[in-house]
Amino acid sequence: MFLRPRDRVRETWTGRRLGPEGAIRELGADQAFPIGDLGKVLPGILEGAERIYYTMGQNEAFDHEILGWINRLRERSRQGVVAPEAFVSLDQLIHEMRLFKSAAEVVEMRKAARISVAAHRRVMARLEPGLHEYEVVAEVLHEFVREGFEEAYTTIAGGGANACVLHYVENRDVLHAGDLLL
Repeated sequence: MFLRPRDRVRETWTGRRLGPEGAIRELGADQAFPIGDLGKVLPGILEGAERIYYTMGQNEAFDHEILGWINRLRERSRQGVVAPEAFVSLDQLIHEMRLFKSAAEVVEMRKAARISVAAHRRVMARLEPGLHEYEVVAEVLHEFVREGFEEAYTTIAGGGANACVLHYVENRDVLHAGDLLL
């Protein structure tokens, strides 16, 4: 695992980080390194590995870097160095993992659904002409924050013509009588 190191001064402003030691201690990682050491450490980890679990094509610069490391390992094959022979895309593995939920995940999903229903009901109870779209968002956020949750995505509160805009997030216009609210 590669992650940013601890920086206590910066954490005052951005929040606590685990750092490599914390990742091992708190997450049970076998190994953890500062992200700045990626180029020094990862080639050694790749040496002797049969395959790399990585989805090519999502980050061209990093794809190029990985291929460079593999090619340098292959250049040393006469010295007994073994380079990975295959890439395994993470897409299918992650997709399959998403199909199955643990009991704890199901509990959280049900709680999120209950909060979402409460948020929609709260909005419907307070909806009236003259309300701003951002006030609708505030009502939704109220329910999530009150329950200790946060929204999984930015709330869309488009009224009138804004209801027809996919992924509308400006949420600043006034709602009028007869407007559809999405």
